[in-house]
Amino acid sequence: MSRQHYYLVAGLPDIFFDDKKISVSLVEYRSYLSEYLTDQEMQLIKLHFWQFDNENILNRLEKKEEAFNTSANLNADEMDELFSASKDGSYESLSFSIPAYIIEFIDAYRADSPLIEGKSWELQLTERYFEYLQSAGNTFIADWFAFEQNLKNVLTAYNCRIAGITIENQLIGKGEINTKLLKSSARDFGIDSDDLIGAEIVFKALEANDLMEQEKRMDTLRWELLDEHSFFHYFSIEKLFVFLIKLSIVERWISLDKTKGLELFKELLSSLESSYEFPAEFSLK
Repeated sequence: MSRQHYYLVAGLPDIFFDDKKISVSLVEYRSYLSEYLTDQEMQLIKLHFWQFDNENILNRLEKKEEAFNTSANLNADEMDELFSASKDGSYESLSFSIPAYIIEFIDAYRADSPLIEGKSWELQLTERYFEYLQSAGNTFIADWFAFEQNLKNVLTAYNCRIAGITIENQLIGKGEINTKLLKSSARDFGIDSDDLIGAEIVFKALEANDLMEQEKRMDTLRWELLDEHSFFHYFSIEKLFVFLIKLSIVERWISLDKTKGLELFKELLSSLESSYEFPAEFSLK
């Protein structure tokens, strides 16, 4: 049985999907939890944040002039230390711990030896990340990230179909859902709620012409699932994790507005464009 955090959970502020401001940021929340949780519990909280480290690592390897994402678990100095160690493989000298998948990825990239043939470096890193997430050692959290992986694959397959490009090398992981996404020609790929919780809601949302509306419906589904599946987790690490995910949703929507809709679409196509050449009508130029 996991430790109970009565005062931590009781002290969390109310949070609602349509909040226009928040009393604590995602990074501040992580810092706050680090004062009270064990190292093992903090590793579970940090799972969500490694995606930002992935972004920083890929930008550095590809020599992109992008701003450093300060939401990452590693700060800029630690990132420098990591890349210095990667030059001669002296990772044991690092002053901090880091998931093995990150070391594996950096070494593979430097050796120009893909971990997964046929996929972009970004997708290879994402796939390894999701494998790591689902080996978290906490059933609730692992199940959540498994849902996120399946949802991500469904959305990717749907958008690939619209764009008229091959789906296979755009999916991450393996499983029955991926098999259906690759083989089915049905509107919903033959996927139902037994395959993906909320499948009917997902495909209904994808019918919306407004990309922002699609995104909002997906996040509404996430929110409702978090409430439903954490109902009996009263004061545990799971409850703190749920607040983290909700906070990330609200923080993201506060930063967005309707003018971001086209940017979201361009961002989506750009991520796919890294592996495939689009027909002229999908050009971002």
